[in-house]
Amino acid sequence: MVADWPITGSRVDTSIHSDIDEDVYTLERSYDEPWSGVRDVNQIVVAFGEEVGVRTYIVIPPLIYGEGIGFFTKGFGQVQVIIHINDLCTLYHLLVTAIINTSSTLKCGKEGYYYAESGSRSWKSIAEQIGVVGHNLGVFENTDVKTVEMKEVADAFYKGDERLAESVLGSNSRIKGDRARRILGWKPEFSEGGFEGEVERVVRELLEKEGI
Repeated sequence: MVADWPITGSRVDTSIHSDIDEDVYTLERSYDEPWSGVRDVNQIVVAFGEEVGVRTYIVIPPLIYGEGIGFFTKGFGQVQVIIHINDLCTLYHLLVTAIINTSSTLKCGKEGYYYAESGSRSWKSIAEQIGVVGHNLGVFENTDVKTVEMKEVADAFYKGDERLAESVLGSNSRIKGDRARRILGWKPEFSEGGFEGEVERVVRELLEKEGI
């Protein structure tokens, strides 16, 4: 939601955003409407909740990793924050429990934003790790990481949409989930080190799927 566009320079943001120290709703509202689909949905949910008198809560997760157990959860430079799927589920559980037990005092609506994160990784470091894993498995000749133009990435993965490609793979998105930690007592169990093991698992799984 707070991702920038540092390559084209339309917006560069290297600050770390806290969901307690900042007014997330106002920050989000200050962005132009085409900023992101997430921004638009969040604003609609909060506004409609106020209109009909329903308490709303917005959870904003970053790059989610880990093998899920549901029907649609088994797929898989700049800095992105990360979170394990199990830690995210724990946050949702704590939030729902708090809503049921203390809905009269738990802040909601414009003050009901929750960032979810348990660390950060740069896309470059992720690419480098994939290179190391692939090399160790005998798939890659070396561990070198190649730099490509944004247009090439957009054409290959995003139907030529360079703005979308930059927002997904070329942006900074630094957030801090202070609200869940302080108010809900949320404590992520999976450290950043667990992400490394996940990269290897995904690479192995994809290679097996491709019969390599």
